[in-house]
Amino acid sequence: MFTTPVHIDPPPHLIDYESRILLTGSCFSENIGNKINQAKFRVLSNPFGVLYNPASVSGALLRIISAKVYHETDLFFHQGLYFSFDHHSRYSRPVAADCIKEINKELETAHQFLKESSFLFISLGSALVYHHETKGIVANCHKIPGNRFTREMLEPEYCTELMSKALDAIFAFNKTIQVVFTISPVQYTGEGAHQNRISKAVLLLSVEKLCKKYPAQTNYFPAYEIMQDELRDYRFYAPDMAHPSETALEYIWTRFSENWLSAEAIELKNRIEKIQKAAGHRPFFAASANHLAFVQSQIKEIENLIREHPGLDFTKELASLKQT
Repeated sequence: MFTTPVHIDPPPHLIDYESRILLTGSCFSENIGNKINQAKFRVLSNPFGVLYNPASVSGALLRIISAKVYHETDLFFHQGLYFSFDHHSRYSRPVAADCIKEINKELETAHQFLKESSFLFISLGSALVYHHETKGIVANCHKIPGNRFTREMLEPEYCTELMSKALDAIFAFNKTIQVVFTISPVQYTGEGAHQNRISKAVLLLSVEKLCKKYPAQTNYFPAYEIMQDELRDYRFYAPDMAHPSETALEYIWTRFSENWLSAEAIELKNRIEKIQKAAGHRPFFAASANHLAFVQSQIKEIENLIREHPGLDFTKELASLKQT
Protein backbone atom coordinates (compact mmCIF):
# COMPACT_ATOMS: atom_id res chain seq x y z
CA MET A 1 0.00 0.00 0.00
CA PHE A 2 1.50 3.32 -1.12
CA THR A 3 -0.64 5.64 0.99
CA THR A 4 -1.53 6.30 4.61
CA PRO A 5 -5.28 5.66 5.01
CA VAL A 6 -7.17 8.27 6.97
CA HIS A 7 -9.77 6.89 9.33
CA ILE A 8 -13.20 8.50 9.02
CA ASP A 9 -15.55 8.12 11.97
CA PRO A 10 -19.03 7.01 10.90
CA PRO A 11 -21.36 10.04 11.09
CA PRO A 12 -24.47 9.83 13.26
CA HIS A 13 -26.69 10.97 10.39
CA LEU A 14 -26.31 10.10 6.71
CA ILE A 15 -27.17 12.31 3.76
CA ASP A 16 -29.96 11.25 1.44
CA TYR A 17 -31.82 12.91 -1.41
CA GLU A 18 -34.31 14.46 0.98
CA SER A 19 -31.50 16.32 2.75
CA ARG A 20 -30.91 20.05 2.26
CA ILE A 21 -27.22 20.92 2.36
CA LEU A 22 -25.79 24.40 2.84
CA LEU A 23 -22.05 24.93 2.42
CA THR A 24 -20.05 27.98 3.38
CA GLY A 25 -16.41 28.92 3.69
CA SER A 26 -13.33 28.42 1.55
CA CYS A 27 -13.07 27.63 -2.14
CA PHE A 28 -12.89 23.96 -1.13
CA SER A 29 -16.52 24.15 0.02
CA GLU A 30 -17.40 25.55 -3.40
CA ASN A 31 -15.57 22.71 -5.16
CA ILE A 32 -17.26 20.02 -3.09
CA GLY A 33 -20.54 21.94 -3.35
CA ASN A 34 -20.25 21.65 -7.13
CA LYS A 35 -19.84 17.88 -6.79
CA ILE A 36 -22.90 17.65 -4.55
CA ASN A 37 -24.89 19.87 -6.89
CA GLN A 38 -23.83 17.86 -9.93
CA ALA A 39 -25.12 14.76 -8.18
CA LYS A 40 -28.49 16.57 -7.93
CA PHE A 41 -28.71 16.86 -4.16
CA ARG A 42 -30.54 19.90 -2.80
CA VAL A 43 -27.65 22.24 -2.09
CA LEU A 44 -26.79 25.91 -1.64
CA SER A 45 -23.11 26.77 -1.77
CA ASN A 46 -21.38 29.91 -0.45
CA PRO A 47 -24.20 32.49 -0.41
CA PHE A 48 -21.62 35.18 0.52
CA GLY A 49 -19.08 33.82 -1.94
CA VAL A 50 -15.79 32.27 -0.86
CA LEU A 51 -14.88 33.07 2.76
CA TYR A 52 -11.64 32.00 4.40
CA ASN A 53 -11.41 32.96 8.05
CA PRO A 54 -13.61 32.06 11.06
CA ALA A 55 -14.51 35.71 11.77
CA SER A 56 -15.99 36.21 8.29
CA VAL A 57 -17.69 32.80 8.25
CA SER A 58 -19.23 33.41 11.67
CA GLY A 59 -20.36 36.90 10.65
CA ALA A 60 -21.95 35.63 7.45
CA LEU A 61 -23.87 32.89 9.27
CA LEU A 62 -25.18 35.35 11.86
CA ARG A 63 -26.24 37.71 9.06
CA ILE A 64 -28.02 34.87 7.25
CA ILE A 65 -29.94 34.01 10.42
CA SER A 66 -30.93 37.62 11.11
CA ALA A 67 -31.66 38.30 7.42
CA LYS A 68 -30.68 41.92 8.04
CA VAL A 69 -30.53 43.46 4.57
CA TYR A 70 -27.59 45.38 3.18
CA HIS A 71 -27.77 48.98 1.99
CA GLU A 72 -25.76 51.00 -0.49
CA THR A 73 -24.01 52.67 2.44
CA ASP A 74 -22.49 49.25 3.24
CA LEU A 75 -20.61 49.28 -0.07
CA PHE A 76 -17.46 51.02 -1.22
CA PHE A 77 -16.38 52.12 -4.69
CA HIS A 78 -13.03 51.00 -6.10
CA GLN A 79 -11.71 50.97 -9.67
CA GLY A 80 -15.12 51.37 -11.26
CA LEU A 81 -17.00 48.80 -9.17
CA TYR A 82 -19.00 48.64 -5.94
CA PHE A 83 -17.85 46.06 -3.42
CA SER A 84 -18.87 44.67 -0.04
CA PHE A 85 -16.17 43.83 2.50
CA ASP A 86 -18.43 41.00 3.72
CA HIS A 87 -18.62 39.31 0.32
CA HIS A 88 -16.55 37.81 -2.43
CA SER A 89 -15.90 39.96 -5.50
CA ARG A 90 -18.38 37.91 -7.55
CA TYR A 91 -21.04 40.30 -6.21
CA SER A 92 -19.23 43.42 -7.43
CA ARG A 93 -21.14 45.56 -9.91
CA PRO A 94 -20.67 48.92 -11.68
CA VAL A 95 -24.00 50.10 -10.22
CA ALA A 96 -24.49 50.08 -6.45
CA ALA A 97 -28.20 49.21 -6.66
CA ASP A 98 -27.40 46.11 -8.74
CA CYS A 99 -24.77 44.98 -6.23
CA ILE A 100 -27.15 45.40 -3.28
CA LYS A 101 -30.00 43.68 -5.13
CA GLU A 102 -27.89 40.59 -5.80
CA ILE A 103 -26.48 40.48 -2.25
CA ASN A 104 -29.90 40.76 -0.60
CA LYS A 105 -31.50 38.28 -2.98
CA GLU A 106 -28.88 35.69 -2.03
CA LEU A 107 -29.23 36.61 1.65
CA GLU A 108 -32.97 35.91 1.64
CA THR A 109 -32.47 32.64 -0.25
CA ALA A 110 -29.85 31.53 2.27
CA HIS A 111 -32.07 32.52 5.23
CA GLN A 112 -34.92 30.33 4.02
CA PHE A 113 -32.59 27.51 2.97
CA LEU A 114 -30.75 27.41 6.31
CA LYS A 115 -34.05 27.30 8.17
CA GLU A 116 -34.89 24.01 6.42
CA SER A 117 -31.37 22.58 6.03
CA SER A 118 -30.43 19.14 7.27
CA PHE A 119 -26.68 19.77 7.06
CA LEU A 120 -24.40 22.79 7.20
CA PHE A 121 -20.84 22.28 5.98
CA ILE A 122 -18.32 24.85 7.18
CA SER A 123 -14.93 24.80 5.46
CA LEU A 124 -12.36 26.97 7.21
CA GLY A 125 -9.35 27.97 5.14
CA SER A 126 -7.15 30.29 7.16
CA ALA A 127 -6.83 31.80 10.63
CA LEU A 128 -4.99 34.79 9.18
CA VAL A 129 -7.24 37.86 8.95
CA TYR A 130 -6.92 41.33 7.49
CA HIS A 131 -8.13 44.39 9.41
CA HIS A 132 -9.18 47.34 7.27
CA GLU A 133 -8.27 50.71 8.76
CA THR A 134 -11.95 51.60 9.30
CA LYS A 135 -14.00 48.45 8.63
CA GLY A 136 -12.33 45.89 10.91
CA ILE A 137 -11.85 42.28 9.75
CA VAL A 138 -12.81 41.85 6.11
CA ALA A 139 -13.80 38.77 4.16
CA ASN A 140 -11.98 39.95 1.05
CA CYS A 141 -9.48 42.74 0.42
CA HIS A 142 -10.69 43.24 -3.19
CA LYS A 143 -7.17 44.22 -4.34
CA ILE A 144 -7.20 47.41 -2.27
CA PRO A 145 -3.62 48.56 -1.46
CA GLY A 146 -2.10 46.55 1.36
CA ASN A 147 -1.19 49.63 3.41
CA ARG A 148 -4.89 50.00 4.23
CA PHE A 149 -4.82 46.72 6.18
CA THR A 150 -3.06 45.10 9.08
CA ARG A 151 -2.59 41.32 9.38
CA GLU A 152 -3.33 39.17 12.40
CA MET A 153 -3.19 35.45 13.13
CA LEU A 154 -6.23 34.61 15.25
CA GLU A 155 -5.77 32.55 18.40
CA PRO A 156 -7.54 29.17 18.67
CA GLU A 157 -9.59 30.39 21.65
CA TYR A 158 -10.87 33.40 19.72
CA CYS A 159 -11.78 31.24 16.70
CA THR A 160 -13.69 28.93 19.02
CA GLU A 161 -15.46 31.88 20.61
CA LEU A 162 -16.49 33.30 17.23
CA MET A 163 -17.76 29.98 15.88
CA SER A 164 -19.52 29.13 19.17
CA LYS A 165 -21.52 32.33 18.87
CA ALA A 166 -22.57 31.35 15.36
CA LEU A 167 -23.37 27.75 16.33
CA ASP A 168 -25.52 28.83 19.29
CA ALA A 169 -27.55 31.01 16.91
CA ILE A 170 -27.75 28.26 14.28
CA PHE A 171 -29.01 25.63 16.71
CA ALA A 172 -31.63 28.06 18.03
CA PHE A 173 -32.69 28.87 14.46
CA ASN A 174 -32.72 25.24 13.22
CA LYS A 175 -32.90 22.76 16.08
CA THR A 176 -32.26 19.62 14.01
CA ILE A 177 -29.42 20.73 11.74
CA GLN A 178 -26.11 18.85 11.71
CA VAL A 179 -22.95 20.93 11.30
CA VAL A 180 -19.93 19.36 9.61
CA PHE A 181 -16.56 21.10 9.75
CA THR A 182 -13.73 20.67 7.30
CA ILE A 183 -10.32 22.33 7.09
CA SER A 184 -9.56 23.33 3.53
CA PRO A 185 -6.68 21.34 2.01
CA VAL A 186 -5.70 24.36 -0.07
CA GLN A 187 -2.17 25.58 0.75
CA TYR A 188 -2.21 29.36 1.16
CA THR A 189 1.29 29.96 -0.15
CA GLY A 190 1.00 33.74 0.14
CA GLU A 191 1.26 33.32 3.90
CA GLY A 192 4.51 31.39 3.59
CA ALA A 193 4.90 27.70 4.37
CA HIS A 194 5.42 28.14 8.11
CA GLN A 195 2.56 30.62 8.58
CA ASN A 196 0.26 28.38 6.55
CA ARG A 197 1.01 25.44 8.88
CA ILE A 198 0.40 27.58 11.96
CA SER A 199 -2.87 28.80 10.44
CA LYS A 200 -4.09 25.26 9.77
CA ALA A 201 -3.06 24.22 13.28
CA VAL A 202 -5.11 27.06 14.79
CA LEU A 203 -8.15 25.96 12.82
CA LEU A 204 -7.67 22.30 13.71
CA LEU A 205 -7.44 23.11 17.42
CA SER A 206 -10.52 25.31 17.26
CA VAL A 207 -12.63 22.77 15.38
CA GLU A 208 -11.59 20.05 17.82
CA LYS A 209 -12.86 22.18 20.70
CA LEU A 210 -16.10 22.96 18.88
CA CYS A 211 -16.83 19.31 18.15
CA LYS A 212 -16.28 18.47 21.82
CA LYS A 213 -18.45 21.38 22.94
CA TYR A 214 -21.36 20.41 20.64
CA PRO A 215 -20.97 16.62 20.29
CA ALA A 216 -24.59 15.90 19.35
CA GLN A 217 -24.77 18.29 16.41
CA THR A 218 -21.24 18.69 15.05
CA ASN A 219 -18.85 16.43 13.20
CA TYR A 220 -15.62 16.64 11.25
CA PHE A 221 -14.73 15.43 7.78
CA PRO A 222 -10.94 15.08 7.34
CA ALA A 223 -10.48 16.58 3.86
CA TYR A 224 -7.23 18.24 4.95
CA GLU A 225 -5.84 14.99 6.34
CA ILE A 226 -6.84 13.03 3.23
CA MET A 227 -4.95 15.50 1.06
CA GLN A 228 -1.91 15.51 3.35
CA ASP A 229 -1.68 11.75 3.96
CA GLU A 230 -3.56 9.74 1.37
CA LEU A 231 -2.66 12.08 -1.52
CA ARG A 232 0.84 13.04 -0.39
CA ASP A 233 2.24 13.86 -3.84
CA TYR A 234 2.40 16.95 -6.05
CA ARG A 235 0.69 15.09 -8.88
CA PHE A 236 -2.52 15.60 -6.88
CA TYR A 237 -2.17 19.38 -7.01
CA ALA A 238 -3.24 21.86 -9.67
CA PRO A 239 -0.51 23.67 -11.64
CA ASP A 240 -0.26 26.34 -8.91
CA MET A 241 0.91 23.59 -6.52
CA ALA A 242 -1.50 24.95 -3.90
CA HIS A 243 -5.01 23.82 -4.86
CA PRO A 244 -6.11 20.18 -5.12
CA SER A 245 -6.30 18.94 -8.69
CA GLU A 246 -9.54 17.69 -10.18
CA THR A 247 -8.30 14.13 -9.56
CA ALA A 248 -7.77 14.94 -5.88
CA LEU A 249 -11.18 16.59 -5.57
CA GLU A 250 -12.82 13.58 -7.18
CA TYR A 251 -10.97 11.27 -4.77
CA ILE A 252 -12.03 13.32 -1.73
CA TRP A 253 -15.59 13.39 -3.05
CA THR A 254 -15.50 9.59 -3.36
CA ARG A 255 -14.22 9.22 0.22
CA PHE A 256 -16.93 11.59 1.37
CA SER A 257 -19.66 9.77 -0.56
CA GLU A 258 -18.78 6.31 0.71
CA ASN A 259 -18.84 7.52 4.32
CA TRP A 260 -21.52 10.23 4.43
CA LEU A 261 -24.17 9.12 1.94
CA SER A 262 -26.84 6.56 2.71
CA ALA A 263 -26.81 3.32 0.70
CA GLU A 264 -29.94 4.47 -1.16
CA ALA A 265 -28.33 7.83 -1.95
CA ILE A 266 -25.20 6.15 -3.30
CA GLU A 267 -27.29 3.90 -5.54
CA LEU A 268 -29.26 6.87 -6.89
CA LYS A 269 -26.10 8.97 -7.32
CA ASN A 270 -24.52 6.18 -9.37
CA ARG A 271 -27.58 6.01 -11.63
CA ILE A 272 -27.49 9.78 -12.12
CA GLU A 273 -23.76 9.75 -12.91
CA LYS A 274 -24.29 6.99 -15.47
CA ILE A 275 -26.90 9.13 -17.25
CA GLN A 276 -24.66 12.20 -17.13
CA LYS A 277 -21.81 10.25 -18.66
CA ALA A 278 -24.14 9.01 -21.40
CA ALA A 279 -25.41 12.55 -22.06
CA GLY A 280 -21.84 13.73 -22.51
CA HIS A 281 -21.04 11.01 -25.04
CA ARG A 282 -20.59 12.23 -28.62
CA PRO A 283 -20.91 9.42 -31.22
CA PHE A 284 -19.14 9.24 -34.57
CA PHE A 285 -22.46 8.48 -36.30
CA ALA A 286 -25.32 10.19 -34.48
CA ALA A 287 -27.92 8.96 -36.94
CA SER A 288 -27.04 5.27 -36.58
CA ALA A 289 -29.73 2.90 -35.35
CA ASN A 290 -27.55 1.79 -32.45
CA HIS A 291 -27.01 5.34 -31.20
CA LEU A 292 -30.69 6.28 -31.56
CA ALA A 293 -31.62 3.20 -29.54
CA PHE A 294 -29.01 4.18 -26.95
CA VAL A 295 -30.48 7.70 -26.67
CA GLN A 296 -33.99 6.33 -26.25
CA SER A 297 -32.83 3.94 -23.53
CA GLN A 298 -31.25 6.84 -21.62
CA ILE A 299 -34.38 8.98 -21.98
CA LYS A 300 -36.42 6.04 -20.68
CA GLU A 301 -34.09 5.75 -17.67
CA ILE A 302 -34.48 9.48 -16.99
CA GLU A 303 -38.27 9.13 -17.13
CA ASN A 304 -38.08 6.24 -14.66
CA LEU A 305 -35.90 8.27 -12.28
CA ILE A 306 -38.20 11.28 -12.43
CA ARG A 307 -41.16 9.03 -11.73
CA GLU A 308 -39.36 7.53 -8.73
CA HIS A 309 -37.91 10.86 -7.56
CA PRO A 310 -40.10 13.75 -8.80
CA GLY A 311 -37.76 16.42 -7.42
CA LEU A 312 -34.90 15.56 -9.79
CA ASP A 313 -34.24 17.86 -12.75
CA PHE A 314 -32.74 16.36 -15.90
CA THR A 315 -33.42 19.28 -18.24
CA LYS A 316 -29.75 19.65 -19.15
CA GLU A 317 -29.21 15.93 -19.75
CA LEU A 318 -32.35 15.58 -21.87
CA ALA A 319 -31.35 18.55 -24.02
CA SER A 320 -27.86 17.10 -24.52
CA LEU A 321 -29.20 13.65 -25.44
CA LYS A 322 -31.69 15.06 -27.93
CA GLN A 323 -28.95 17.05 -29.66
CA THR A 324 -26.93 13.95 -30.50
